Amino acid sequence: MAFANPALHSGLLRLRHPFSLLVFYGVIAGASFSIIKIAIGAGVQPLGLVAWQFIGAAAVMLTVGFLRQELPVFAPRHLCFYTVSGLPCLALPMTCMFVALEHLPAGVVGLIVSTMPILTYLLALSIGSEKWHWLRVGGIACGFAGAALILAPGGSLSGSEMAGWVLVAFVAPLMYAVGSLYVGAFRPSGATALTLTTGMLVVAAVAMVPISIGLGQFYVPRLAQPGIGESMILIQIAVASLNYLMFFEIIRRAGPVYFSQIGYLVTLTAMLWAVLLFAERYGIWIWAATLLVFAGIALINVTAGSAGKRVS
Repeated sequence: MAFANPALHSGLLRLRHPFSLLVFYGVIAGASFSIIKIAIGAGVQPLGLVAWQFIGAAAVMLTVGFLRQELPVFAPRHLCFYTVSGLPCLALPMTCMFVALEHLPAGVVGLIVSTMPILTYLLALSIGSEKWHWLRVGGIACGFAGAALILAPGGSLSGSEMAGWVLVAFVAPLMYAVGSLYVGAFRPSGATALTLTTGMLVVAAVAMVPISIGLGQFYVPRLAQPGIGESMILIQIAVASLNYLMFFEIIRRAGPVYFSQIGYLVTLTAMLWAVLLFAERYGIWIWAATLLVFAGIALINVTAGSAGKRVS
């Protein structure tokens, strides 16, 4: 597994600048959309895949925590943080994203998730943790215009059925935005990225396993004859383990608005992987939406805010 080696874990956390972590996160996170789509195509139900991702990533983090003597604390305050960050802010958006990937192109779902920085700033503005800036408000307008173009009349995703799945996919960036602000504001003092990640994943795994079983979507791996589904589950666990840890570390170093800039890289790499693996092609409406969303992200990050820093 990706973090079974404590030296690798230490090396990642000691990268000199948060931007290095941001780039690494974006490159591997973009691949997740295609990994998930391949797994679902191989017969792994979305909720089952979510459950196994949490089970595997929690096991990896617990192993690393044991080796580093950094196991999570389950005091009431910490347990509350794990529950909020692990369920409505992680399990719910991930489930919506996985379900949407059954019905939408991987690159388009990546584009939708990239609206997270726009939603993060909008939410931060509404609760007073960010100041109003006319360029950033213009960024919100661009972002929503881009979102509207995804469902433009005559576009590749127009139609009531597609519109429904697009709305499901939009739950993911909205809840990720809520989660990034929650982590930035309520992170328990003295806790490390590793302990927070581990606690969050343990709570999410404990919740998602019975949910997936109850809904008939839990996936039983074929250990005797492992196939593509099993391979994709293992790869996604490794990718997720890296991403969860870097999520907390980047927010700790630079804040949630800085982290939200990940949308640029995730969108580009998600589209690239989708083109390479699925030969996806995007029409003029999708490319116009991409440009508008990127313009929105750029305008929102044009000045340094109280919750984050501008990329240098």
